[in-house]
Amino acid sequence: MLGALHILRNKERPLPACFVAICGWYDLTNSSPSIVSNGTRDIFVPPNFTDAAARLYLGEADPRDIRASPLLGDLRGFPPCLIQIGETERLIDDSKRLHEKLGFAGVSSTLEIWPDMPLIWHFFGPMLDEGVHATEKAAAFIVDHTPTF
Repeated sequence: MLGALHILRNKERPLPACFVAICGWYDLTNSSPSIVSNGTRDIFVPPNFTDAAARLYLGEADPRDIRASPLLGDLRGFPPCLIQIGETERLIDDSKRLHEKLGFAGVSSTLEIWPDMPLIWHFFGPMLDEGVHATEKAAAFIVDHTPTF
């Protein structure tokens, strides 16, 4: 999604009114410290998964290419963003870095760190109130940023 925003912006195409970033992996160089530090807390992403998945996805491509690691690119001109991440996720630092970098680029960004939530807890909405609540907050963010005609 972030890679697509880079492409659209660079081709001077219209951007969406906003975007929601849920449990994202924005830097395939895997340089975020939480990939290691949250290793025992993340129940869905096993050790060494990010390295293996990045190699599988990238093949021979450079992980520093902004299409693969959009966090490494220029985020100026991006639309407002809501970032939702579980505090136990290995990729939490990617979301923190995204929020910080959007702010430095002058982009409105809201970072929500959900306590004790695993990767993509939104999918567990039928069993987990937090999943319903997070999805409702994301929907409200989109509605609040969508122009009415």
